[in-house]
Amino acid sequence: MKKTATTLLLLLMAITSKSQTLNYANYSNAIGTTLDAAIGDLASFNMGILSINGPGSVWNASTISAQAGTPVVQFIFGQPSATPYANLFPQSNYVQYDPALTAFVGYDYLIVTPDSVGKAGSYAPSTEHEIYQDPDRSLIFPFSLGQSFTDTYAKTNYSDATTVSSYQTGTRTVTFSGAGTLILPQGSFSNVGLITSVRTNSLGPNSTNYNWIDLTTGMQLLYYAENDGDQTLAFNPSFTTGITFVPQPINVTVSPNPFTDKSEIKLDKYQPQTYFTLSDMQGREIRKSLFESTSMNVSREGMASGCYNYTISDDNGILSRGKLIIQ
Repeated sequence: MKKTATTLLLLLMAITSKSQTLNYANYSNAIGTTLDAAIGDLASFNMGILSINGPGSVWNASTISAQAGTPVVQFIFGQPSATPYANLFPQSNYVQYDPALTAFVGYDYLIVTPDSVGKAGSYAPSTEHEIYQDPDRSLIFPFSLGQSFTDTYAKTNYSDATTVSSYQTGTRTVTFSGAGTLILPQGSFSNVGLITSVRTNSLGPNSTNYNWIDLTTGMQLLYYAENDGDQTLAFNPSFTTGITFVPQPINVTVSPNPFTDKSEIKLDKYQPQTYFTLSDMQGREIRKSLFESTSMNVSREGMASGCYNYTISDDNGILSRGKLIIQ
């Protein structure tokens, strides 16, 4: 992928601490994990943190809360071949989506390499979609505090499965603008980088994104975007300081799912002190049970129809997580 990129070395580039660089090795840790994303209530967000940048930054977002009635989305990095639209995005090697909520949340097709992360396109549940002829790069590796690059993109927008609505071109300028501590409701994260970007559009106004990333794990912690007056706010409500997420060390089968009366949770191996925890989409724990063998049954027992989060964990942390749907 030949691109024209301009790297601007700012004064802060003199600071070369390892904790102020996002490397591919660290970012790729997140590929094997689940990324929880709660839609934030804009009224609860401290807008003042958008103007904080540079080394030693402290971003206090401890007051943020989830939008009432909106489920927590659990994104995975999957293989495009596992989705219905892979043939539209032949350049893509990863797709980010929630397997349990494809009726409500679309697919983002990505190009992830040791050098960069770019977007190949997206496909919404409405069949509205976009295909990039020139991918939209949002990260390069390594990426250090004070560094910036500008990249071009070109895409075709479709209003449904076949109808072209527009052709768009533009640029994205991405800056590693801050490093320091991010405070979320569940605790403080001390090795965080703020990545900001401004994207131009040949047919419309610019858009601005702010993305706070844990530089050690590659996990996205907080996201805010503005586009022609529209605001988007999301945060990770589950990732907590000191917990290491292990990428699927056990295989879990949930059947049936969705279910009406009861479902069986089955593990491929049993180990003592393994727990099943069920929570609602606002993160409130509903029940917790200890596995006594490789399987257990979960009965409805008065729970309302809807989508629930489950985790399977032991004393060392989370072993697996997913969604359980009651019809």
